[in-house]
Amino acid sequence: MAWAAGMFAAHAILAALLERERTGRGRYVDVAMQDSVLALLTYQAGRYFATGEAPGRQGNHHSTIAPYGTFHAADGFLNVGVGSESQWKAFCQAIGASELVEDPRFASNRDRLANRPALHELIERKLLERSAADWQAALEAAGVPVGPIWDLDQVFSDPGTSRRGITVQVEHPVAGAVTMVGAPWKLDGEQFQVRLPPPRLGEHTDEVLRELLGPG
Repeated sequence: MAWAAGMFAAHAILAALLERERTGRGRYVDVAMQDSVLALLTYQAGRYFATGEAPGRQGNHHSTIAPYGTFHAADGFLNVGVGSESQWKAFCQAIGASELVEDPRFASNRDRLANRPALHELIERKLLERSAADWQAALEAAGVPVGPIWDLDQVFSDPGTSRRGITVQVEHPVAGAVTMVGAPWKLDGEQFQVRLPPPRLGEHTDEVLRELLGPG
């Protein structure tokens, strides 16, 4: 999880630079990998602090909200997030299962959690009738958070991915043209330009040593 430490280090550096700009005071930035991983626990850590019990395995579904997770459609999988009672009613209507709203087993989120296996079976029985794309369109129209689960081929061939320009190509002196994921941010709508390919083993060793030790 080194990426998490790097991300939080960047946050801390920016905060320190902003403080220096405002007050003239510098800071020593200290970021640990373990601290960074723990910071990602969010509501799981909150559950532990509130109950004193370590959460167990929960698979692809939310631990405290139902239905909220991964479901089968006729040709793939969907992520569905039913996060409120109004969304629950809209969800049931959108999938043609309005009778679930009146079912006492599913009257509240607490009830739905207690009867989650039965609930999931009934939901998937409906979702298996149509494609993931059909259900995505229906649920989006109903205001229910939903999204498909794609493999990388589907992700990188998606028109939305192309429009964002997240993939870039650079010329490598050994491998030739190399395609890779670029920076996920823009400034004033402009894409950050990747100018250099990944370095070869030891390519910059002499340059780094000269910078650190001086010529010689």
